[in-house]
Formats: sequence, C-alpha cells, structure tokens
Amino acid sequence: MTGINIDITDRNLADATLRESERMLRLAMRAAGAGTWTANPASGAFRASERALEIYGLPPGTPMTHEAALNVVGPDDRPAVEAALRHTQETGEPFRMEVRILRPDGSHVWISWNAERVEEGDATSLIGIVR
Repeated sequence: MTGINIDITDRNLADATLRESERMLRLAMRAAGAGTWTANPASGAFRASERALEIYGLPPGTPMTHEAALNVVGPDDRPAVEAALRHTQETGEPFRMEVRILRPDGSHVWISWNAERVEEGDATSLIGIVR
C-alpha cells in the first residue's frame, strides 16, 4: 500500500482570500450601483452582469451582442461612442463617457460608461462598468 500526503494549506488560504476579494468586489459594485460588461468588438461577443442588464432595462439572462449593446445608445451619441470605443481599442487609453440610452420601455436614462482594453493572447477585448 502506498500513500501520498500533500500540504494544501497555502492553496486553501489562497482560495479563501480569492473568495473574500470577490465578495468585497460584489458589495462595492452593488453599493456603487454599477454593473460590469465585457465586449469583443471583433467577434461581436458581449457579456453583461445582471445589474448592467437592469440598467439597460433588460431582464436577467438577456443574450447580448456588441452591436445590441451599442443599439441602446441614443442616435445623437452613438457616433461619439463608437469613435471612443475604437480609440480605446487602438490606443489602450481608457474609455469614459456619459450618454443617454433608450430602454425597451421607451424611457431615456443617462448612464456613465467606463472601459479599458484587455489583451488576452491574440484577442483584444474591452472590460468596463456601467452606472
């Protein structure tokens, strides 16, 4: 009979630290009234947290694309938003804008969008918050 004992104390501490960090981030985002989103404009992929979808006036679990996310922007602001997002993708400079969006119920809401470019291997994505 053979056995191996491995001390996993460090891994358990790291897991606990990560869980606490994630909990604190969720609490901070909720306190700020903010939602998170990620977008890959090249592929059209877009993911939004439940809070972000709520801000957009959409029910939880609504599938989104990058184009659908841009479609919530009012027509007067859309060219500036598209240009600013392109600029962030090309230069890596942060994206920060306040724009008016149109919710599916017809109401208009001012939102604040912040985003940064994230490079993962060969892919370039945007990650941001909406308030």
